[in-house]
Amino acid sequence: MTPTNYELVVDCCLLAGRLMMESGAETYRAEDTMDRMAISQQLTESQSFVMPTGIIFSGNKTLPTKLVRINNRSTD
Repeated sequence: MTPTNYELVVDCCLLAGRLMMESGAETYRAEDTMDRMAISQQLTESQSFVMPTGIIFSGNKTLPTKLVRINNRSTD
């Protein structure tokens, strides 16, 4: 996987997780969705950590980890 493709996959996973958290989803559902999205793109060693205020995501052990902050949240 090229670095550009890796970045696109990670950005898509983070976007999905952020949208879910902003819409009131449970943290485990956001983590599960992000992991499933990564696996579908051959990132089988992905790790996600979702909190109500932020998401940390890594596609594998050697490439960069990214963080996104959750500013607006709602509870469903």
